[in-house]
Amino acid sequence: EPGTAAALGALARAEGTTLYTVLLTAYQLMLGRTAGQASLLVGSPVHGREHADTAEVVGPFLNTAVLRADLLPGESFGALLRRSAQRVPAALRHSAMPLSLLVERSRVARDTSRTPLVQALFTLQSGPLAAFVLGDPASRFDLGGLEMRPVALDQPHAQMDLQLTFAEVDGTLSGLLQFDRALFEDATAERMAAGLCALLDAVAADPERPAALLPLMPAAERAAVLHGRNDTAVPGTSEVPVHELVARQAARTPDAPALAFDDTEYALGAAGSAPDADRVRDTRTLSYRELDTAVNRLARLLLSRGLRAEETVAVRLPHDESMVVAMLAVLRAGGSYLPVDPHLPAERIAYLLADSGARIVITDSSVEAAGTPGNGPLRLVLDELAAELAALPASAPSVRVRPDQAAYLLYTSGSTGRPKGVQVPHGALANFLAAMVRLLKPAEGGRLLAVTTFSFDISALEAYLPLITGGCSHIVARRIAAAGEQLRVRLDSGAFSTMQATPATWRLLCEAGWTGTPGLAMASGGEALSPGLARTLLAFGTGTLWNLYGPTETTVWSTGTRVTSVPGAATPLGAPVANTQVYVLDAALEPVPAGAAGELLIGGAGLARGYLGRPGLTALQFVPDPYGDTPGARLYRTGDLARTTADGRTELLGRVDNQVKVNGHRIELGEIDAALSRLPELSQGVAVVHRPAPDAPAVLIAYVRGGRDSRGEDFDERTATRALREELARVLPAYMVPAR
Repeated sequence: EPGTAAALGALARAEGTTLYTVLLTAYQLMLGRTAGQASLLVGSPVHGREHADTAEVVGPFLNTAVLRADLLPGESFGALLRRSAQRVPAALRHSAMPLSLLVERSRVARDTSRTPLVQALFTLQSGPLAAFVLGDPASRFDLGGLEMRPVALDQPHAQMDLQLTFAEVDGTLSGLLQFDRALFEDATAERMAAGLCALLDAVAADPERPAALLPLMPAAERAAVLHGRNDTAVPGTSEVPVHELVARQAARTPDAPALAFDDTEYALGAAGSAPDADRVRDTRTLSYRELDTAVNRLARLLLSRGLRAEETVAVRLPHDESMVVAMLAVLRAGGSYLPVDPHLPAERIAYLLADSGARIVITDSSVEAAGTPGNGPLRLVLDELAAELAALPASAPSVRVRPDQAAYLLYTSGSTGRPKGVQVPHGALANFLAAMVRLLKPAEGGRLLAVTTFSFDISALEAYLPLITGGCSHIVARRIAAAGEQLRVRLDSGAFSTMQATPATWRLLCEAGWTGTPGLAMASGGEALSPGLARTLLAFGTGTLWNLYGPTETTVWSTGTRVTSVPGAATPLGAPVANTQVYVLDAALEPVPAGAAGELLIGGAGLARGYLGRPGLTALQFVPDPYGDTPGARLYRTGDLARTTADGRTELLGRVDNQVKVNGHRIELGEIDAALSRLPELSQGVAVVHRPAPDAPAVLIAYVRGGRDSRGEDFDERTATRALREELARVLPAYMVPAR
């Protein structure tokens, strides 16, 4: 607009600089914030005729000056402009140095897919040729009686990734943004141009506004990005806790099967068939009435042992129906449960019990035989207390819990070597289950094949979703869940309507010869669903495929979508679930335009309280929500890099840190590095993730440098792999021990 152009010119005069520098600074700011770079280089053509001896020479002297920008946190646009006003003239004084020579002397890595040093150009044209250069069809240029006019020509190749040209004509500014179609879609370039106009309008209105808070998109687009997909309000989803929902279902269908445990290993025929598996047989089954009674009696036992509201109770039981009974009992008694995998190393179990402050551990004699580290916790060995439990009333104890009261505590890997406990409240768990009912629409009476260990947060869906919809959770033994052929037998029986698993398990099934199950809802989450695996599952044409995403800190799944096709290089995340907001923001928590990378932040009813006993870390990861209407609302910083596509899909791009996903498990590589550093045999060690192919499973690998062993002899790295893995297995879970 003419008013904006005039204001920008006035700003240049007030700062003692040029309109060229103002526009260049705005362009650099837009590029830096869009790309997430604090430092960047932009090229600008110069005529190369500074010296008198070249002024009258016919020939091309054009060169590209390289102009650097550094975006500092918290500074205003005015401060950035004043620094540019000093840098630009200094850079232009050296513009006679050929770009090719500068590239050679800077020794930058050469890449044939892009121009060296700079991939973006900026030009400001003024004078009689300005409109002509932009290709304005109405412009004319008279050259000694010869009239010239512009003719549009198709350019098959872009000179640069991006090239911005401004023309100053009669007090107005016009711009042309040229782009490489191999890198940018037309819609993306159009949004960038509109965003630059919005940025310049804001600079003209208030040049001392913080540069990180200036808009990169028009107001209407900004509102759509922030609120378009986040209108997810569903009232009443957090009020009734999960144990109460299960009790209500038990009252409706007391004799229906609620929980089943299956550890039958079927003999497979030569072709992989299982002749003795006409139908899948349950080893043990609990009806809803039996489940309700068992939960109520164990809840009363906990209360008799002095369980207080929100007190943490560790549950260390075999991977069977007793885990679900115990978890529900803790909830019904008003406590908060901590699932502890019996297969964890003793040192890690001792840490979990100490850090959580658990006073009570629910276990049984089969697990207790292996020993529970530590001397403090009160052990409730269920099979030894069978008589006492049977004598307790079968009715529910009179305990009420609030939505904000802690429901469970789960530990995730910590970058410093110490796992951190995530506290999830009842309201978040209830909202998550309500959201899954709305999304997956499980049929009443359906059967879910449960394959996930209970110390993994996604198991909450497998444990509770069937129980609040009249279905049955069919829990398979851990060795069965790890055997693709055995899982295939169960799915081939046609007995199941839903299965949730990580992509690694779905891949295991496909490798075992599974070709789909009619009517099966296939829920995939825990790590990225690769396009190749998604296409394989869709090709079966026998069920529905769902892609689910969410960290532990936002209660299992925060987004979900039914996948019907995979048109691009990534499987889309889908829309936020009920009462959940998802944003792609930059470091200043400003929304980034579609197509640009930013960090994924999540808000809403699913947020955890934070990290137990870690107020500093909680404040760092759970930040105030600048876009919410609820007082005190927060956003969780996931650390996941994402972008929103032109058609509104959200895609994951990677991480902002060293966290990785392996077989669905969230791992901080720093925790493995810390464990390696404590081994006396090593002088150095670092863990990395290797993926040999895009659709191949991720593998943990440790690179180590040997020091001296316990006898003072040189450590033989070639023969020590097994010994190192055994030592790491004493302190790390099996899924965190490097394969090589």
